[in-house]
Amino acid sequence: MQTAYLYSFKDLAKRFVASLKRLDDLRLTKMLESINLNPNYITEAYDLKAEIQSVTD
Repeated sequence: MQTAYLYSFKDLAKRFVASLKRLDDLRLTKMLESINLNPNYITEAYDLKAEIQSVTD
């Protein structure tokens, strides 16, 4: 079950980050470069969520 949640979240996160990159904002793109979009564990997915939230806030 955890694997399904993880892959579903990864898909959503990748799409969201791709949408942000299309805004063509250099500062935003630099912030997104360091984000790992391939978490292997659910705990890493929570970290990914926090990183994405900090970019969008």
